[in-house]
Amino acid sequence: DQSWPSLSAAEFIAAEARARPGKLVVLCFSPLTNVALAGLLEPRLPQLLRALVVMGGSVYRPGNAAPLAEANFHHDSLAARTVVRMFGGSGATAPLVLAPLDLTHDVMFGPDTIKAVAALGGAARLFAEAWPVYQSAYCTLGGLCDGAPLHDAHPVAWLLEPTIYSKMAEMLMDVHVAPPGDPTDGMCLVDQRRTPTGSAGSRVLVLLDVD
Repeated sequence: DQSWPSLSAAEFIAAEARARPGKLVVLCFSPLTNVALAGLLEPRLPQLLRALVVMGGSVYRPGNAAPLAEANFHHDSLAARTVVRMFGGSGATAPLVLAPLDLTHDVMFGPDTIKAVAALGGAARLFAEAWPVYQSAYCTLGGLCDGAPLHDAHPVAWLLEPTIYSKMAEMLMDVHVAPPGDPTDGMCLVDQRRTPTGSAGSRVLVLLDVD
């Protein structure tokens, strides 16, 4: 469609959701700014999409961009909260599936894995050749020098092979919004009570383990 270049990312998401109700799955590997804006442009977005799959958040683990928050949620906490509330609300039909640090940091790519990937050739070899740059950044910024998580692969893997995710949990979640620089900005707030009466949390399907 030649009209695409004239649309912003948020407008594109909203327009495609309207054109293909119940068929689209949106994968998000970044701050949720554009998804939140798309929802404001089209309030029916949680009913129009088939699913929204997000790499973001941290439930039980420490954060990475901040002591208590994962980078994608921390860098636009208001957008994260807007999306969680929008897709976890009572009228939403599209599930919000979250791949948090709890999952991604349990699957580390080390030197042996990268060698095996390189041996596949083609695009896999290019990936392996670029890996040292990513690994070096993780070593410098995150203190992980013998391996690194491949965060953004999980939304794609869940979409293609959901059965490999052996542990999932539906949680009542909200996202804390604080002034920039606050270590709690973007923190996931999960109601873990057995009977969460009166909880303000929104329902999110959280991926916690993979085979």
